[in-house]
Amino acid sequence: MKPASFAYVRPNSLDEALQLLSDTALDSQLLAGGQSMMPMLNLRMARPDRLIDLSHISDLRGVARLEQGLEIGAMTRYADLAADAELAGHFPLFRAVLPHIAHIAIRNRGTLGGSLALADPAAEMPAVMQALDAVIICQSQSGRRRIAAAEFFLDLYETALQDGEMIRSVFLPWQAAPQLFSFAEIARRHGDYAEAGLVLRADNRQLDNLRLVWFGLESSQRRDTVLETGLAGQPAETAAEIAASQDMQHLEIAAEGDRAVGYKTQLARSLLKRGLAELAEKSREKAKK
Repeated sequence: MKPASFAYVRPNSLDEALQLLSDTALDSQLLAGGQSMMPMLNLRMARPDRLIDLSHISDLRGVARLEQGLEIGAMTRYADLAADAELAGHFPLFRAVLPHIAHIAIRNRGTLGGSLALADPAAEMPAVMQALDAVIICQSQSGRRRIAAAEFFLDLYETALQDGEMIRSVFLPWQAAPQLFSFAEIARRHGDYAEAGLVLRADNRQLDNLRLVWFGLESSQRRDTVLETGLAGQPAETAAEIAASQDMQHLEIAAEGDRAVGYKTQLARSLLKRGLAELAEKSREKAKK
């Protein structure tokens, strides 16, 4: 397949990109890493009038240390995140998740902002952002907006981004150290999109400030506030036992191809039990230190 005809521009500054994006006379779409956009263009799932390539805007790349946390530029590639020692030290969840994102070639090109803006329901990073209480910093010619990650992902490929607005960066607030976390996903092959996945984070063995985020199950990643409320304050070992009996009826799981709702519900139940058991094990290891 070949894409439909479109204009191509590669601005050298953020201001130039925002000016182009604000032009409503043309349907403009942003090109970040291109790992999703290029296939969509070739399949004609995306047919923009103009493609705005962000690859030459240095202000959108890198990890910066701030007083209250780390700020990651939207055009920072997965490979750069994996190599950042400070990010791995303060947020070890990244180290656990990044190897599961597609394959090395894609991680060398794919960007954090590109994944968040696409909001594919089976992608890992939108779930990670919610588990870490991240703030998505968006910008247009009118100024900046800060949106909590839990409020940014609305539905299937739908976000809170407004017309003329783009993701500038992501802010990660410092977490209580050391964190308890668990990440697990089920995919047919390593690197494939997850059929079901779960990110867990808590401050301690009692699961205070529990964050429980599903991906690959519903039309969008979301925090499961029902289970967060029900399990918070429980010792991690007890929570794992409780999880085994969860019916998951509060989840809006949809059938996908040959994967029936009952099958995906069983995957979710298994992931929950596995993830809470891992938190329990990590809490025991932490207690020994």
